[in-house]
Amino acid sequence: MITQSIDELARTLASGLTLDELREKQGALLTTARYVAPTTPEQQEALRSYWEGVMREPVTNSVLNVTRSTAPEKISYDEARRKVWKLICERSESLGHPFRFSDEQASVIGRLIRYFINDRTCGLDLTKGLFVYGVPGCGKTEIMRILATFTKESELAKAFVFSDMSEIYAGAIADKNSDPITPNIQFDRCFDEIGLKVGEVNLYGNNIDINESIIYARYNRNRKFGQLTHVVSNHDSKRIESLLTARVFDRMKDLCQSVHYPGESNRGAK
Repeated sequence: MITQSIDELARTLASGLTLDELREKQGALLTTARYVAPTTPEQQEALRSYWEGVMREPVTNSVLNVTRSTAPEKISYDEARRKVWKLICERSESLGHPFRFSDEQASVIGRLIRYFINDRTCGLDLTKGLFVYGVPGCGKTEIMRILATFTKESELAKAFVFSDMSEIYAGAIADKNSDPITPNIQFDRCFDEIGLKVGEVNLYGNNIDINESIIYARYNRNRKFGQLTHVVSNHDSKRIESLLTARVFDRMKDLCQSVHYPGESNRGAK
C-alpha cells in the first residue's frame, strides 16, 4: 500500500522537486525554454568566497608557465587578407557606408592579420595578447570584431570571442546576483572599452571591481593554459595605468602588447 502523498513521491523520484516544480520544469522543456534552478544562498556564498580567494591568491612565476604555440597557420597571408577584406565589405554594406582606410591604418590591419595567422613578420610577440588603442570612432573596434569573425570562420588557433566591458558592467549593476566574471574568463577573448567603466560593483554582498577581477583571473589562466587576452580601448597604457591598481596593471602589461590604431573619428562619415 502506498502511504506517501503525490508531492512526497515527486520529491523522492525527482531529487527533491515538488510536483509543481516538476510541472514547471516539464512546461519549460515543452516550450524549448531552458529550466534554470534558482541560485541558493549557499551557492551565492560559495561564489563570493571563491572570487575573494582568487583576488587574494599570490601569483608566482613558474618554469611550468604555458605559452601558446606559434606554429604558422596553413592559410597564407594573401588568402587571409582576402577573407578579411570580404568581411569588411560585408560589414560596410550592412552599415550602409564604405570603410575608408589610410595607409597607416591599412599597415596596422595587415600586421594584425599576420599576428593571428602566426606570421612572424608582423613584428609582434605571438605569445602575448593585443592592447589596441586609438581615439574614439577611429574604427579599431570594428576591425577587431571583423578579425574575431575571421579567426572563427578560418578555424585558427587564435580564434577569439568578443566582449563589451560596458555591457558586462551594466548587466552586473542591473542584477546583483549575476556572475559577470566566470563567463568572461573562458576562451581567448577581446574586451572592448576596458577603463570606460571603473569602480566597484556590489555582487553577492561583496564589492568587486569587474575590470580588475577579470584581468587578474585571466592572468592566472594565461600562466596555466597560455590563454590570450586582447583589449580595445580609447585610452593609452598611461591612462589605463591610472585607472587600475599597480598590481593589476602590472599583470595587464604581461598579458598584452600595445598596438596603436591611428586616425581620427569617422563616426557620422558617409
